[in-house]
Amino acid sequence: MRDQFHKPDHTAALMRFSAHGRRMAFTLIEMLIVISIISVLLGMLYGSLERARKFSRRVIAFTEVKNIEAALKQYYAHYHGWPPESFLNAVTRLTSGEDEGFAIDADAARMLQGTLTDAAADDLRNANPDRIPFIEFSRFSTQSGSLNVPVNPFRITSASIETRQYKVLFDMNNDNQITITDTSVAGYSTNVFKNVVVWTVIPGISKATGNDSGTETVRDEVLGSWDAFSAK
Repeated sequence: MRDQFHKPDHTAALMRFSAHGRRMAFTLIEMLIVISIISVLLGMLYGSLERARKFSRRVIAFTEVKNIEAALKQYYAHYHGWPPESFLNAVTRLTSGEDEGFAIDADAARMLQGTLTDAAADDLRNANPDRIPFIEFSRFSTQSGSLNVPVNPFRITSASIETRQYKVLFDMNNDNQITITDTSVAGYSTNVFKNVVVWTVIPGISKATGNDSGTETVRDEVLGSWDAFSAK
């Protein structure tokens, strides 16, 4: 009788353990909910990182157009004038009314960096005969046929390197104003009161409706040395 009353109840213990195990385990629905929450959080994190990356590239591009403008002002102070006509004819020339300038291609970059050799054409060497390094470019295109062309930090989405080059215009008629247009950005035109301007084209951060279906596309925009920095 004593053994009967003191015999352990293994069946009850197993039932309690089984019930406890069921309470501690995840069900399939609970696991799917957790995975969904993690996916949403990762999506939000990726969006934040992408915005931060674009903002960082925008800061770099704005700093570089300002640095190029400062380098060209140093050029003017040293040589008492802008690059000569022969140099503009030797590189990618830009015009706006009576004002002229150039897109900074590989030859223009070497001239501004003072790295032209004796083997370079006279038109290029004569633009910086003292071979002064007015600026040091740190980023160049990797596109075939466009090596050594300085570009802004944004990826090139089109086949043309021109969409990410830096461009320059000088006030040649001394009226202290320059009109800037850029065919890469449809309809863009602005007038600024400066003796030299530098700009580049970057992807816009804000989005605009692209068509009747309501899908959104990012439009390119001009980032110029005359602008105040904007984080938009």
